[in-house]
Amino acid sequence: ALVLRNPMAERAKGRPSDALSVMVIDEDEFHANSAKSMLSELNYYVAVYTSPIEALGILEKKAHDVDFIMAAVDMEELNGFQFLEAAKDMHRNLQVISVGDKAQHGKEVGESVAQQKDGTKTTTQLKWIPFLESKFLYALQILGANASPSKIKIIMNMDTVTTKQISAHL
Repeated sequence: ALVLRNPMAERAKGRPSDALSVMVIDEDEFHANSAKSMLSELNYYVAVYTSPIEALGILEKKAHDVDFIMAAVDMEELNGFQFLEAAKDMHRNLQVISVGDKAQHGKEVGESVAQQKDGTKTTTQLKWIPFLESKFLYALQILGANASPSKIKIIMNMDTVTTKQISAHL
């Protein structure tokens, strides 16, 4: 006999379920519901919150019911990194996927894009903000005399920084 299960109803009743429980947090309701739709099609149990503060309140009460979180980075009420820090305080082993606009992330890590007047070519320039500089100096400290741009890049672990940019910064 074919038995149809409803993971959402089982979770609501407090019974275990094969479905993973995902908390989606994004102030943009359209993006949050799009993520919910995609995850639901993959049989995840999804709860959507457009307020990171509200989501933290729920998480505080039911952290054990959440398998992982998908949180937008670029939120105004509380950015994704602040949310992550608070969430990890409640549930140390909580898995989090941070979602954000790459252009915004680039600005946060010191990347800027310049376009020539004719509009045909773009180049990426790196601004060595304190965050990047500290990662760079840490890599130099570890490597000492063995430092090379490629080794520094590995230790920095920053996809947005190239070995050429590191070489120019040496």
